[in-house]
Amino acid sequence: MNWIKKTSMVFFDLLKQGLSPTQLALCIAWGVLLGVMPMLGVSTLLCVFIAYFFGLNQVAIQLANYLAYPLQLTGFYVFNLLGAQVVFTNNHLTLDLLYHLLESNLHLLLENFGVFIIQAFIGWVISAPFVFLSIYLLCLGLFTRLITRKPLNPPTKHPEC
Repeated sequence: MNWIKKTSMVFFDLLKQGLSPTQLALCIAWGVLLGVMPMLGVSTLLCVFIAYFFGLNQVAIQLANYLAYPLQLTGFYVFNLLGAQVVFTNNHLTLDLLYHLLESNLHLLLENFGVFIIQAFIGWVISAPFVFLSIYLLCLGLFTRLITRKPLNPPTKHPEC
């Protein structure tokens, strides 16, 4: 069984155990939103607090958070670009600049990395409501449709004759 099917089965099992489509959609929206946040190493802890504060399922929010980690690097670049435009600076991180600073001047990269993180965080904060709402509405529609179309109890397997 591939990882996509296993992951979707975990979410489907949570629905079967009584988690509502609204709660599951909130878990996934929060998990993905915090998973792409450009601050490394804090999203797991933030997911714990969000799930506790809103009474959400820890398994669902953490799974969505971990699944979003590969998007974090891409998100960092996009959020950094947006943040640089908001603060009206031309000092945003590009791949060419990153390669150049890694090869020639690591000290300058470390000096500017804080600025890049702040710019990316500003971009993330600006886009967070739109990202959250998009993921929430998409998941809510999907899970609601899934619940109404398919029975929650899996079909019983018949022994082969």
